[in-house]
Formats: sequence, C-alpha cells, structure tokens
Amino acid sequence: MAFVGLRLMAANNLRHLPVIESSRCLGVVLETDIVRAVALGEPQLLGPLVRALPTVSVDERRSAAARAVLAGDVDAVLVSDGGRLVGIVTTTDLARSLAAGA
Repeated sequence: MAFVGLRLMAANNLRHLPVIESSRCLGVVLETDIVRAVALGEPQLLGPLVRALPTVSVDERRSAAARAVLAGDVDAVLVSDGGRLVGIVTTTDLARSLAAGA
C-alpha cells in the first residue's frame, strides 16, 4: 500500500496525499512518513501514518491558512467547500503566494 502511495506522489510531484473514505477526508499521508515506513520495513502501517490537518474554507484568506498552519504545527491545511475537500495549501504555496504579491 505504501509503495502505491509513494509511486503516486512521485509521479505527480506531491508531498501530501489525502486519505479519503466514503467521500470524507480522514487526513493526509506525508511523503516523508511513507519513506520512513518503507525504510524501516513497515510499509503496511499506513493507517497510523494518516495525519489530521486543520481545515479552512475555500473562501477564507491566505492569512487564515497561515494561522491554521502555525496553530496546528504542521506544514499544510486542507481546503474545503461545503465540507468537501477541494485542495491542500502548503507552506510552500503560502510562501509563493506572498512572494508573488497575489
């Protein structure tokens, strides 16, 4: 299972992979956590690797996402629209947005 996730992440240049069950986002798996599990020979332990992330609404400002990142001591937040996952904003995304002045 972890190898499939790692391949998907590598093929799409992703560092965060949402874990969805019955249209509900349970959290994300981080690339570094999968690599660590594979390196330790425990790729089947995907369940404990799922991390809950803070969520912001699609209509909130990037400052709300930044505050959620800081409060959650994580490097990303989920973005939802009416309870449906529509994206992930990472600290890299926030830095690029600030640098661009958008």
